[in-house]
Amino acid sequence: MDYKYLEIAKKIEEQISSSIIKVGEKLPSLRMMSKSFAVSIGTVEQAYGYLEDKELIHSKNRSGYYVLAPLDFSIDSPMESNFESKPQEIKILDLSMQVMSKTQENTPYPLGSAIPDIESRAVKQIHSALRRHAVYIPNHYEGPQGNLDLRRQISKRSLLGGKIYKPEEIIITSGCQESLTIALQVCTGPGDLVAIESPGYYGLLQSLEVLGRRVLEIPVCPDRGMDLDQLESLLQRHNVSALVLNPAYSNPTGHCYSDEHKSQFCHIVSRLDIPLIEDDVFAELGHGFNRPKTIFSFDHQGRVLLCSSFSKSLSQDLRVGWLVPGRYFLKARDYKYASTLGTSSLQQWALADFLQGKQYERHLQSVSINYGKKLCLFKEMIKELFPKETKMTQPKGGYLSWIKLPGSLDSLRLYDLALQQGISITPGRLFSVSPRFNNYIRLNFASLPPEKMHRALTELACLISQAS
Repeated sequence: MDYKYLEIAKKIEEQISSSIIKVGEKLPSLRMMSKSFAVSIGTVEQAYGYLEDKELIHSKNRSGYYVLAPLDFSIDSPMESNFESKPQEIKILDLSMQVMSKTQENTPYPLGSAIPDIESRAVKQIHSALRRHAVYIPNHYEGPQGNLDLRRQISKRSLLGGKIYKPEEIIITSGCQESLTIALQVCTGPGDLVAIESPGYYGLLQSLEVLGRRVLEIPVCPDRGMDLDQLESLLQRHNVSALVLNPAYSNPTGHCYSDEHKSQFCHIVSRLDIPLIEDDVFAELGHGFNRPKTIFSFDHQGRVLLCSSFSKSLSQDLRVGWLVPGRYFLKARDYKYASTLGTSSLQQWALADFLQGKQYERHLQSVSINYGKKLCLFKEMIKELFPKETKMTQPKGGYLSWIKLPGSLDSLRLYDLALQQGISITPGRLFSVSPRFNNYIRLNFASLPPEKMHRALTELACLISQAS
């Protein structure tokens, strides 16, 4: 039996563990390795496949193989996810506004903001496109569905998520937040009960509160996601009008569901005849992994409403998103028209222009590797600086980390102390209608260069000791 592939794999593994080959680096091509070891390309493929199974490397379509950040830094994930799920009123908006208003001014260490790396070359290219298109000002509003060229570009990219949707099925919005709000408006009514993940995105809680909906929080384990049997049981027990999920590198936990889970979500909502609203905003930010499929791609009945935007992958200032509302298309289009007429034309033209080239793909490849490297360094810093009882999630995409701090520490008090030192954090209290996550914080691990990140986390660790 030929074990040559194992010999090759072990040599590469040794080089990775000794940092001769560093996280994020590209491995030699199959052909080059074949010549170096005097073996067939198939043997090298076996070696690389072995390393992929061990999650040491990953392949990227037409780009090669890259070294992954190690997953084990002896930092446990916050695993507890059991609590009683019951319908509740939402009263989070005032607290969210207080936190938001305090962080309006620039802070030297913005660890609390869910914003992408705005120093990338792609952001500068977008700004150039905006300047070019600002010369021409149309004498009409863009239609409620948005710019056709932009919708065509979004449609071209849709296959990467597992299912093509046509330009005429897309509604351009002013960011994913508007997409979610429109989706909630068209498939639920005042007083309706909406099932959501807990912990979950606080912007969704804000929309639900403003719209007068009630909420049923479903426990989410950062490592495993939702328990599907528990989910179906809760949906059956309560008169739920819609289910909202953020299945790809979710905010705040970073969890990404398997295709099997996504297929099961579709089966569950189909059996119970309820719509599913999918927030897909982080899906293109896997740390070197291929883009995960959407739940939308498993839906054959038009009951999944897909929401996304460019705010998390390019720049938060673009405020351009989209909604693919399936069977709710006419209601969603009419609501968009009645509420805002349409989304800003200038940003749409600039994005359509930008997406026609290969800049966006190059940008995604670059930031995915960069975010993976930054996560690796961030975990090392957390292990070095924070209390040993600290637990944090192990996301494979995005740039957000969900951290459980020891004991009964009040994250709102920590937030105030940190802000006085120029450090913004997001207190866990915002991610649920109850105070069950009061000793959690969400941090952006990609918002700063390593030296500044170490400085900020060192100060934050001192404040944690002070607040404990």
